[in-house]
Amino acid sequence: MKHLMSATLVLTLGIIGSAILPVASAFATTGAVLGIIVALVVGATNVYTCRLLIRGAQYTGTRDYESFAHAVGGPWFKFFTEFSIIILLLGTIIAAMIQCGEVGAAGLTSTWPSTAPGFLTYRGGLAIVVFCTLCIITPLSLLPSMRKLETIGGFGIIIVWFLMFVIIVYSCKNGLPALKDGLFGGFAVVNQGSISDVANAFSTFGFAFYLQAIMMPLLSEMPPGRTGSRITNAASAVTVIGVAATTYIVTAFFGAAMYGYDNTASNILDNQWFGSYTVAPDGTLVPGNGGGGQFTLNFLMTMYLAISLPPIVFACCIPVNNWMVMASRGRYENLRPFTRKCINLAIVISITLAVSLAAPSQSGNVITATGATGVCLVSYLIPVLSHLLLVFGRGHCQRPLQADSASVAGGAAFLKSADGSPLAGGSLGEAKAMPGEGERARPADDYVVVEAPGAQHLEPPLDPETASGTVTNIGYFALPRHYHAPRHSRLHFWAVEVTLPILVCSLGVLFSVATLVLLHNTIAQGE
Repeated sequence: MKHLMSATLVLTLGIIGSAILPVASAFATTGAVLGIIVALVVGATNVYTCRLLIRGAQYTGTRDYESFAHAVGGPWFKFFTEFSIIILLLGTIIAAMIQCGEVGAAGLTSTWPSTAPGFLTYRGGLAIVVFCTLCIITPLSLLPSMRKLETIGGFGIIIVWFLMFVIIVYSCKNGLPALKDGLFGGFAVVNQGSISDVANAFSTFGFAFYLQAIMMPLLSEMPPGRTGSRITNAASAVTVIGVAATTYIVTAFFGAAMYGYDNTASNILDNQWFGSYTVAPDGTLVPGNGGGGQFTLNFLMTMYLAISLPPIVFACCIPVNNWMVMASRGRYENLRPFTRKCINLAIVISITLAVSLAAPSQSGNVITATGATGVCLVSYLIPVLSHLLLVFGRGHCQRPLQADSASVAGGAAFLKSADGSPLAGGSLGEAKAMPGEGERARPADDYVVVEAPGAQHLEPPLDPETASGTVTNIGYFALPRHYHAPRHSRLHFWAVEVTLPILVCSLGVLFSVATLVLLHNTIAQGE
């Protein structure tokens, strides 16, 4: 329970973050019913692909996304995965940094319309962005592990639920004007929106629910073996369905019911949630002064946006570190771990801060573009492709099994190590057939250990500490004999193991393409 709570708090901190702000706008364009359906479908598909990743990681004995990609597809697939993760996480960090400035500046101008300090509200609050980046995001990102953020995660949930409570109370106090009276463009229960509206909402919720790139590094901080996999699986489901989906749907519904299709901002805190407003004779909204309440809400959310970024920065630094090692031909690993961490962090922060300062008040477009590209690749395409490769025995780590099928004929033989002794083991946590917390060790003959192509004949470092979370760089793959249970029928195999993953992936790709077309048309019309 301790590990589950810790993982849930960290994942919730990383997943909700900046995603809580645009979901009301997505609901306003799709309508209440379609918005709820889209949110639940996207949440369910993300939980499903998370399970595929954890299942594959347990099978290959890997403990992070990048190593898993190497085990499944080899070096080039690993590079493609790292590139996709960087695109996704950099976009997320940039969007949240921009939102820090937007939310902070909006709180100041709402409370003091004519006297707010100009240097704090200039170009969407650039000074606030710099302060949050250097004084909050960077120090927290230097913590030794993600799980050190669990206390901050608990504090963050309180802030998000305070925002949700304020939106519910303000909307109900004013009689849900967009839903009941059709003001501000209305908020339809069932909206007959275009496919572009649905695609935009799907992209927004895809951005809101993704946690694969954060979950996989967190897996390495969980107990080893099947215990860690079960905990991470449960934490991902609780985070997505139990916390995020509930928070998003309630916040989005009442936010859109208040401000409707015309006035629900892509950043919900650009709307007013304290004080009074008036409606002009032509039906347009005239906001009032939000006072101290609006300033307090915006201040808390600015802090929350800043503290929600360290888990994402942690995950982004992993592929950056791998690329630095590759570029230096391994010499980068000679540096002290903390020195490498500082360099990796400096690279990520400098890139994201520079883009954030160059594109103020563009968080909505950044979220849409990131949701349609990085989310599609990391949350749908790569997990499903990896699953299919393993299902059909075409994974990089499975090829030696095919090349020397006689050595595993009947599933009974093992390859020998350098000294001639049989090798056996499972995932890194089970490589010595040792149980993790609360689990039994599997028998050695549940697994077959295969020498990787080009491997040196050395005794493989089966200890998790010496393996550093990577199986593919030690020359041996410790594989369970079956990725999928052979006792199931062929109908079950083709329906559950093949057709369902393809449908999930197709759904993500379809709406991502539609969103990119929509974004391109929007930019073209703006020009």
